Amino acid sequence: MKIRISIALLLGISLFVRDLAGGSDMEKNWLNYLIPFPKEITISGKTEVPVDEIFLEKKGKNIEEASFVLENFNDFLKKKSGAEITSNVLKPNSFKIEFFLLSEEDIKENLVPEIKRLKNLPNSDQAYVILETKKGLQVIALTPWGLQYGFATLKQFLIPTLKEKDGKFSVTMPKMKVIDWPDLEERGLWAGYGKESIPWLSEHKLNVVERHLGLVDLFLSKEGKGIAKVNKSLIDFGYKNGVKMVPTILHLNQLYIYPGLKNLFNLFPELNYSKGDFTWRNPPCASSPKLIDLLADWLSDIASTPKVTDISVWLSEEGGECTCPECKKLGQYATEAKAIVTAWYKIKEKYPKCHLRILLTQGSYPVNDKVISVVPKDVYVSYYDGGKTYRSNPTPMIYPLLENYAKEGRWLGVYPQFSPSWRIVCPWHGPQFIKYRMEEFIEKGLKNVAGYIVPYSISFYEFNLAAVAEWSWNLKGRSEEEFALAYATRKGYQNPEKFAKLVTQTGKITWKVYGADIPFPWFFSGKFSGALGGGTLKFGQGPLANYTSLKEMKDDLIILENCKKSVQELETKDLSFEISLIEGYLKLLKYGVELQEMINKESVVSSKEEEKKKLFESIVKDLEEIKKEVTLPLEQWYDLKRIKKPTDRFLDTIEAGKSVAEEMFNILPFIFQTAVIENAEVPIKVPSGKGIKIGVYCGGYGTEGITKALEKQGFVVFSLPRINLETLNYADVVIVPQRRSNWVYFNVGTKDLRKYVEKGGNVILLHDGAGYRDHKISFPEVGKGIIHPKPNMDVVKIIKTHPITEGFNMGDTFVHAYADHIAIEKGHKGEVLVEDEKGNPVIVIGKLGKGKVVLNGMVTGYASKIRGDFTGEEKEPEGGELKILLNTIKWLGEKATEKEKTTIIEDFEGGAGEISERVKKGRDCSPEFPELTEYFAVSGKSALKFEVATQNIDTFYPPYFQIFPSLTNWKDYNTLRFHIFILPSSSSIIMAGMILEPYSIDLVKNPNNYTIGTTFEVFSFNVPTKKPVVVSIPIDKVKFKDKVGALLFCVTTATGNYFIDKVELSDEKTESISAEFVSLPKKVLLPD
Repeated sequence: MKIRISIALLLGISLFVRDLAGGSDMEKNWLNYLIPFPKEITISGKTEVPVDEIFLEKKGKNIEEASFVLENFNDFLKKKSGAEITSNVLKPNSFKIEFFLLSEEDIKENLVPEIKRLKNLPNSDQAYVILETKKGLQVIALTPWGLQYGFATLKQFLIPTLKEKDGKFSVTMPKMKVIDWPDLEERGLWAGYGKESIPWLSEHKLNVVERHLGLVDLFLSKEGKGIAKVNKSLIDFGYKNGVKMVPTILHLNQLYIYPGLKNLFNLFPELNYSKGDFTWRNPPCASSPKLIDLLADWLSDIASTPKVTDISVWLSEEGGECTCPECKKLGQYATEAKAIVTAWYKIKEKYPKCHLRILLTQGSYPVNDKVISVVPKDVYVSYYDGGKTYRSNPTPMIYPLLENYAKEGRWLGVYPQFSPSWRIVCPWHGPQFIKYRMEEFIEKGLKNVAGYIVPYSISFYEFNLAAVAEWSWNLKGRSEEEFALAYATRKGYQNPEKFAKLVTQTGKITWKVYGADIPFPWFFSGKFSGALGGGTLKFGQGPLANYTSLKEMKDDLIILENCKKSVQELETKDLSFEISLIEGYLKLLKYGVELQEMINKESVVSSKEEEKKKLFESIVKDLEEIKKEVTLPLEQWYDLKRIKKPTDRFLDTIEAGKSVAEEMFNILPFIFQTAVIENAEVPIKVPSGKGIKIGVYCGGYGTEGITKALEKQGFVVFSLPRINLETLNYADVVIVPQRRSNWVYFNVGTKDLRKYVEKGGNVILLHDGAGYRDHKISFPEVGKGIIHPKPNMDVVKIIKTHPITEGFNMGDTFVHAYADHIAIEKGHKGEVLVEDEKGNPVIVIGKLGKGKVVLNGMVTGYASKIRGDFTGEEKEPEGGELKILLNTIKWLGEKATEKEKTTIIEDFEGGAGEISERVKKGRDCSPEFPELTEYFAVSGKSALKFEVATQNIDTFYPPYFQIFPSLTNWKDYNTLRFHIFILPSSSSIIMAGMILEPYSIDLVKNPNNYTIGTTFEVFSFNVPTKKPVVVSIPIDKVKFKDKVGALLFCVTTATGNYFIDKVELSDEKTESISAEFVSLPKKVLLPD
């Protein structure tokens, strides 16, 4: 009985199974061994054939051109069985397979309707027909490659049926009719794939590899002629397997990486209009006749290589541009395209069967209309943009300009990615994603798909590449589940049906995650935690782009958890690792949403401390577990692929997931109001000395370079380990560099930064710190970062006279040390002083309250190792950049300089030193503490620890300072004595205290674990001008008990101008609270 298999029917194979009665399970699933699925196929039966009885026959006057197909068939069976097929011995029982390469005459003379159809099929040069004959099968095509694809289909039928008995091998031959052709003309990959990859590509009818020339393959002769070498054996091997190898010249602004072109600018200075170094920032002048000559030389060498049918040249990537008048007319990219075309037209008549293709780039994207306008119809164009074609998001890739270009009949290719991202290495079975991409490319009329995977190994993404083969050849043939079933069958999985269902379920969820740029870029460089801390996570956007609600995320996690249990029953470990990894990533996203909700409420809402504690412990435990889920599966998956040395991108992927979990740990304290101080254990050490005191926020790009430069200039510079009001108040000027990946604390501290400025502080915000990417916008009324211009963007220009630009003339320019800067959009209170060469503001200043703000888009203190390169190092600023920094410090520190007028008084205790170094005029009515453990002395045995009371307890206002008994020997003392300076203009002082009885003695880390014991007023009285006071309190007055956790004291004055210099325990007995005014025997400085 005959059975016809519809092009839309694969699950209907069950009918086929019933009609092949008596067949094995393997034979019942025969069609599932075909990838891609043929367009039309009819099977009428089968016959078992001994391998040594197969007879191969050549047919057609040009058949010798396809002799490699018969050789491939013979090699295949010989490799599998050891048997040699001889095509010149026809036995009576031979099963004859004819390979018929049709000529025009053959088509005209042949009356077989299937053969008549061949010429009119889409992509007919790759179409083939397989027909049943009385003696066997006939494979028919118009070209050698068509015959190769017919052989590939037949081979897939035979592989699962090959068996051995008594030392003899046989195969089961199908009795069938196949008419087949591809939907897409070219299907394959780009990158450095070699011979090891070609057989797999050939078997799946993937027919193109666009492969860049090796680094030693492009160079100059001694006479200066361009020379290109092509791997001829690789070209020939690809041809004989039906895979077109397209030699490719790299991006024109990267020619410098070829060792043989290092001296290009020295030999041909006309190519170097800017007179700069030969780097990616300074491409050869595209309007120079010399570049056209060199391109023509290289193209001619490549085109002359046998079996080379296409050559690709890549336009410059984002980077530099030639600034000569001719290149400026059309722009860099259109001028390059014109030069490539001109070079090609100089030599194309010699190679009429060879085609040129030009690759667009992210650099050309804004002007692709200009580029394609200079490309003639016989030159092909491929679309690439690192930020737009290397995406896995569920949105169309081919935008209207190029869509219309293809609709006009122009040849258009595309470079998409088939792995999750170009930057990371993660497992992915993504049938929905691949089918979506192929459907768009086919329906929009593209001719070529040259995909990209990381790393360059088919084994990592075999499923996705097989899916590309499936749907680029036959878009309407199979559903996602049907394809997964076929893939699992070919791989020999024990339960292919279950695998297919799992892949179909998880593939949707995995695409939601990878398609929202998870883990790259959202889990890199603190980007996700920065958005979380800044409150910008929103459903339908960014990392949550493919989710609409928290419920949807939780539902998907339930599905993944069930799939994780089911997959354990299968032997497909790579899918198991993938499900575990995606579950971990999705949990991180879910926690991000939940933690942001907590941040928006400013704390965990719970009246019961025990409930809050349990929630905190639960989240910590979960995050620890998630950290394993986003690292261990990756490591296991990589081990499964037997790669001895992990790639850097793989190691970065592991670190990314782990770092996000760790960054969430850092965010928890802000939510639970515990351990909220960044670098809490790091003391603040302000060097002695006069002048402007400059605090440089630690941990940023340029911190070291700035600090060294300012120290050399004689400024008082110190490190700010954290941003809060108490710390900021030590400085007259605060410098905030770009915080690398650690911007969470900065984002949280921006409120205090604003308060600091409003009350008279001064701030410089550098690069991203000005409010760009994940750094929160601190001063929107002054300005914010908006773009990150890179190519040739290290030159800035003075546009306004101001103290900051003193020493410059209007229009002066200088080069800053790092390769890029942030452009700033000024706010309504902003004033622009410096721009880049494209008119983007780079330095914007403004005032807020009593203070000043400078937004500087440069990375001052950090420099490119080679100009224009993004590999940098800490380095002291020089030249114009240093001058701008010093002028900025002086302008911001004007008031601090005025404050240096002093009055000579005497030090009353003889150990405090220059008290003015630790005195600030009343800010926020708060005591200004130096590092207490350094400056506070304790007489006798050390029994007390002094710290600033940082807890946010409503009743503690104005702020208290606290004393912790660190030993129990406080009982050996009688008196607690405070030494207090009351500064001029304060006419009265009140000191009050309370005893805290804690659940935990450490109130800094556990601020709410206390009960209030005794409260008391220490004293309240008027104070004479410029008189220090010593207050003595009897120990028994404050009623110390064994369970006392801390003494908290609050000092208030009329203006807040006071300074607590010392606290000590004394053996002297004091009967009652007393205060005495003391004389000033030693010289010391206090502000006027």
